Amino acid sequence: LGKSALVDLRGKLVAGDSLELMTPNGVRAFTLERIVLPDGTSRESYSVARTLVGINMPFEAEPGDLLRGPCRNHDCE
Repeated sequence: LGKSALVDLRGKLVAGDSLELMTPNGVRAFTLERIVLPDGTSRESYSVARTLVGINMPFEAEPGDLLRGPCRNHDCE
């Protein structure tokens, strides 16, 4: 526990979101606790595309793993 990962943001993230880390070894689910901006400040939500942000991770992530979040702007079914 207590790990973090740097991610290239493509959509909106909100603290409390249920996220999935997709790896070659399977999919691992976790809840987003915080978002850390490049200047070191923490935010409850953030949505500026192509920004590198830090997020909490309960396990190791590797370069090339994909992060999937909730569907907000279209039908997910």
